[in-house]
Amino acid sequence: YELPPLDDEFAKQLSGVSTLPELRSELRRRLEVVANARSRRAIGNAVLNQVLAAHDFPLPASMVDGELNRMMEDVDAAAGSAGKTLEQHLNETGRTEAELRDSFRTEAESRVKATLLIEAIAKAENITATPADISAELGALSRRYGQPVHRIRAALGNNLLSLMGGIVRNKTLDFLVDHAVVAVNEETPRSAS
Repeated sequence: YELPPLDDEFAKQLSGVSTLPELRSELRRRLEVVANARSRRAIGNAVLNQVLAAHDFPLPASMVDGELNRMMEDVDAAAGSAGKTLEQHLNETGRTEAELRDSFRTEAESRVKATLLIEAIAKAENITATPADISAELGALSRRYGQPVHRIRAALGNNLLSLMGGIVRNKTLDFLVDHAVVAVNEETPRSAS
């Protein structure tokens, strides 16, 4: 197998740009977008972890149980996609359903706490999903799945509220990142006396 030459023709075939330098520039731009998104996501996770650590309050048991149920449904679905039942998965891991559920409790509590804090911050800061936000998200889904927006909207049906919730969550996390104060913890050497 012979590799094609790296020239303008290759650039045209690969991405529709006219020249190899344009292709390199476009690839660099795309890589920077991905790197910036990863970096922002990491900062968002760190900020959210700080917010979670700074707030301690009792969590509604019904919400934690609901999150545990969703997590167990995810395990069941993952086992099903691997051609197994939940029982087979549990047998392979040597756990009971109660043990698995109990192992998820801390994560479920963290998710519920994060949801409640993000909702409270969104409310306090008046962060909402605007019609423009919803249109932009529907447009992104349309491009991702290669379907017209009206089909995406119809497929979402009653899940449009979940879409709006995701928009508010992302905007709230962006708000937290944008308003975060980054502290550098540097130890300075002391001079000998």
